[in-house]
Amino acid sequence: MKQFPSIEKLDTGILYTLELTSSISVLLLAFGLIASMANVLTNGAILTNNTFMQDVWSVTQCLAVDASIPGTIIRTINYYNAKEWVKFWVYVMLSVLLLFTAAIVSNIESIQQTLNLTLNSTYDRVFVPIEALIWVRSISIVLIIVSHAVRHVNTTQVPENVPTMTLEPQNDPVEEAQTEVIEERNLSLSNSHHRKIPMARE
Repeated sequence: MKQFPSIEKLDTGILYTLELTSSISVLLLAFGLIASMANVLTNGAILTNNTFMQDVWSVTQCLAVDASIPGTIIRTINYYNAKEWVKFWVYVMLSVLLLFTAAIVSNIESIQQTLNLTLNSTYDRVFVPIEALIWVRSISIVLIIVSHAVRHVNTTQVPENVPTMTLEPQNDPVEEAQTEVIEERNLSLSNSHHRKIPMARE
């Protein structure tokens, strides 16, 4: 909207924020994976028995996953226009999973707040089992990390019919010099022959 410069600047700032969040989300997700693995290896000492770490883990994972949805959709369209099909299909799969998870979680929260129900009773009103939702979200987290790595991989195909350059054979300098000497000799012989013909007629 060029007629509104302030809105255009605001849109640019929003786009920058989305790209920044998409890049930072990889670090947040890596932190979540490390914390989860450490929690398993320490028998719950990192997250299970630590309320503060549970809150930090929940907030960082939600921020990393949900805030990366707009950037994922933008990259899906960009890779489609650029015909980079490997990156395109990775981001298509990631976009579908993220949007599906976001819709289900938003639906659960809306039902809970509207009907004033407990969280456990709200799960019974959703057509997707909570275990399946957890699996989808876990796969989405892994795909976000994979998609970030794929962004820095060159997947463009080199065209098969590449024009080849043909080099013309170059003459040897020695052969060129010999050819010039022979041509000069032939030229001098022909000139001397033409000079002798008038003398013979006299």
